[in-house]
This record gives sequence, C-alpha cells and structure tokens, in this order.
Amino acid sequence: VQTNQSCCWMPYHVPSSHMALLAAAALLLPAVGCSIPSEASLNRFPRTPISASGDLLSPHPTLRKSSLFAFAPSSTQLMARSTHHMACPTAATLMGKPLAGKSFEEPRLRGRGTREAGKLMMTGSVAEAVAEDKGKEASDFQGFHHVELWVGNALQAASFFIARMGFEPVAYKGLETGSRDVVTHVVRQGRVVFAFSSPLEPNNMVMGDHQALHGDGVRDVSMLVSDCKGVYQRAVEAGAEGVLEPHEQKDEHGSVISATIRSYGDVLHTFVEKADYDGPFLPGFQGVEGRDPLVDITPSPNLLFIDHVVGNQPDLAMNDVCEWYTKILGFKRFWSVDDSQVVTEFSSLRSVVMCDPSETVKMPINEPANGKRKSQIQEFIDYYGGPGVQHIALRTDDILHTVEMLRKRGAKFLKVPTSYYEDLRARLGDSSVEVAEDLARVEQLNLLCDFDDEGYLLQIFMRPVQDRPTLFLEVIQRRGHEGFGVGNFKALFEAIEREQQARG
Repeated sequence: VQTNQSCCWMPYHVPSSHMALLAAAALLLPAVGCSIPSEASLNRFPRTPISASGDLLSPHPTLRKSSLFAFAPSSTQLMARSTHHMACPTAATLMGKPLAGKSFEEPRLRGRGTREAGKLMMTGSVAEAVAEDKGKEASDFQGFHHVELWVGNALQAASFFIARMGFEPVAYKGLETGSRDVVTHVVRQGRVVFAFSSPLEPNNMVMGDHQALHGDGVRDVSMLVSDCKGVYQRAVEAGAEGVLEPHEQKDEHGSVISATIRSYGDVLHTFVEKADYDGPFLPGFQGVEGRDPLVDITPSPNLLFIDHVVGNQPDLAMNDVCEWYTKILGFKRFWSVDDSQVVTEFSSLRSVVMCDPSETVKMPINEPANGKRKSQIQEFIDYYGGPGVQHIALRTDDILHTVEMLRKRGAKFLKVPTSYYEDLRARLGDSSVEVAEDLARVEQLNLLCDFDDEGYLLQIFMRPVQDRPTLFLEVIQRRGHEGFGVGNFKALFEAIEREQQARG
C-alpha cells in the first residue's frame, strides 16, 4: 500500500485462492488515502523482509516496532519497502486499529476431521472489514496471553523450561516484590509465555489442595482481549462463575485491565487487556536482570506462539463443555472427529475444537470412548483427578531446527515406529502434496506428518513434563493445513499405549 509518504507494504507469491481477500482489502484503500503502487515504483524502494515469526529483519528500531506487518509462513510472505525505513502510519492505523501478525487463509476443509468453520487469522478492523467475505466474525479475542501452572516448586519448574525448552526468564513475583503468599516465575519464548506459581505459606489450602489432587498442572489459560470488561460482563450474564471482576492495575510501564472466570474442572480463564502496557509481564512483577547462562547452551528452538490448548474431559462430558464455550464466550465449533475416525485396537476418542469467532484462540476438547483398554484420555483423567489441560501445542515455522535444538537440550519425545514412515511415503506418493522437508530428516527426528489436498503439517509430542502422565507439550508446523493431525492420531495413540504398557 502506498501513501503520499512513499511508504508501502505488499504481499508477494500470493496464490490465486487468496485473490478474493486482496480484492476486498483493495476496496478499503481509497477511504484511508492509500493506493496500490505500480511495480515500477516499488522497484525504487529497498526491501526489508520480515521473518515467519512476524519480526522485521531490519536493524532499524522504527521498523521493528511497527505493528503494520502480517505474515503467513505457509503461503503468503510479506515484504516491507520504504524510502525512509519508516513504517506507514496511515496503514498501521488502518481504520483505527493496527494489524496483528496472523496468517491469511481461505475457508477450506483440512485433514480428515470435520471442518466446522472458515480460516482467516487476522485481528483488528481489517479483519472485521473482510469477515463477511470470509464467513468470519469480529472478535474481542486476540490470542493466548499466557498459561499459568500451579506447581510444587516454581523455581525448579521454570528452570526445566529454560534448560530443556530454551525459554528465557523474563519476570518474577515473590517475597522480594511484596508478594507474601505466592511466588511466580515467568518464562518466554517468542510469544509463548508460561507462568509457574507455588505457595509460600504452609497454610495455603487452595493451592495445596490443587497440588495434592492434580500434581503440577495448568491453572489458568489466559487470553488477550480488546475489551476485558465487555467479555467478562457478557460471560457472567450468560452464566459464567466470576472469580475476579474487571480491575485495573498500574505500574511504571502502564496499565492493564484483567478479570477471571471459572472454566471446566479447576481451570480458569483470565482476560487481559493491555493496550498501553509495555512491561515484562504484568503489573506487580519485576523484570529479571541479566541473562540466564542456560539460554545460550544451544541456539533458540524458535518457538513462536501457542497454536492451541487441549482440555480432556470425562466420558460424555465433552458436549457440555463445548456448549459452555459457545454460551459463555461465544465460541464456535471449528473441527471435530469421533471414535469412528480415531481408533486403535485398544482405545479411541472423540474431539471437538472450539474457537473464538475470529478463529484466533483454539481450544480442542477431548473425551474418551470405550475400548479394550483404558485410553490415554481416561488415564489423564484418572491421574489428574478430573478434567484439565492435557497438552499445549507450540507453533514453529521450522520444526526440523526446533526439534533438533530441543533434543540437544535433552527434551524427550514419543517414539514412532519405522513402519509409520513406510506408510507415510506410500500415502504421499499417491497424493499431490509435496513436503518440502527431507523425509529422511523427518523420520530421523520422529516427526509425524498429516496432509490433505491443501497442504500439510508436521508435529511431534513430548513426553509428560512431570512424573504423573498428565500434561505434555506438542510442537507443530503448518504449511497450508489447519487441521489437528487426525491422520496421526492412530500413530500417536499407539505410541502412548506403548508408554502406558511400560507404566503398567
């Protein structure tokens, strides 16, 4: 887009399937004083690329701070071009809100599950402008803000994620900051943020009972929202149990409005609105000085953001939880599979993916189905003491690098038999999908691959991050495929069943 300030951004390598979106966006340009420049004029501008994580690959701080640029690692890459190495102020505030870095995708059926909504990951006013064209709706939800885990020892839990996963410590709250009851260590990698909290006082029965029942586990799946008060009010009016009403917190970095409701089991959802806040985490936390030497053991795994958060429910409870998300938060069904599609010799599951109207926040909900043996979903319920977060999927744009770096740090993953890759090569040979990654490396790293006629994904699952076989992490890379690896569920289940057999 070109303005009278000679600043522009343009997409290139755009598939024909995306032209409807670009045409819709082009209709908005005259209203905000922008135009589409000619290729001749564009060639005068130096090119400043951005990475697949949305970071500008430019030394100029003005460009790095811009919220103008979007990205789509799977298909559409964006280039910034500027005669003055400045972000375009007109486009950056197009219709009053900045664009967020998200992927531009059309509605399509992906995977062999049931696709229940379109895909177009944008937030802000431009997303609202094209929502009708893409079968989407505007939303107050802008993504996951952080995930808080209640653990027995917050310092040691954070150290595990730093040493094994390459996270960096960024914030702390404890006795030194005036917090007398709870200590919290916060770590970050890309836009993935985990907060680990433990009680300081021996008579903290709430956290103590949680620890006794669940062990280490997810307490709060926090979401970044544009209107905290509105989201909370609508949720409570719809029947949600409020835990903490909207309140404002301030420090030298700005202000944050947050509120909390109760979700399934003992899981909470905190809504965070932080339009003008630039602190390391939230008010009440202090930044961590210096750099942990463990961060530089190997290059960063380059995890980008939370792709989805999966919750396990007891048998026949899944639909009630899905209806809760629809009624309370206005979520919709995005994708689903049942026990006729996901089954091994011994176990099966049913799963529905819920998402907000803009399809930015995705929450798969699982329940077990009857089988010859206890399914991995039921095993989670038994060891966790009820419903809870089973796993968290972390997005990367280079899974070969990410998993190699994680393995060098000692991260442990589920193993996949050689027969899986023999079958994968045969299935890919019968399809039109071309996997860019070397399949020998995919097999060497034990990655799983699922695909359809629109693209593919690569994923891998870690072993549980605590002794109880409960919470684990997933690493996922998407190339035009927005499913959830249903083609790999059988291989995943069989791998977990081998672990279950070893556990007795």
